[in-house]
Amino acid sequence: MYSIECQYGEALECFRQVAKSGMVNDHPRFFRCLIFLAITYAKLGDFEGAISTFDKTVKDYPKKIEEMREALKEMNTFQNVVKNQPQFRRRLEERLPVLFAS
Repeated sequence: MYSIECQYGEALECFRQVAKSGMVNDHPRFFRCLIFLAITYAKLGDFEGAISTFDKTVKDYPKKIEEMREALKEMNTFQNVVKNQPQFRRRLEERLPVLFAS
């Protein structure tokens, strides 16, 4: 709800708590919280935080890379951030080309 209401600081804290809790390992439906965490960093303009979170997620969950790609293609908020912040997209593609591979 915080993210929908553009309360990104609060949303970030909620997504961080889910990530730290280990719930993603026990409940796969929470995997998207890691993606939302990275996107929320980007919405706040913390592009390094976003890239680092994507990088850690790719390393921790290599079998879920395709799921991440598909989710990012479908998320309008992610598409808007990379469209409006070309330097972020460029840095993300340089560091994590796997997210953009077909």
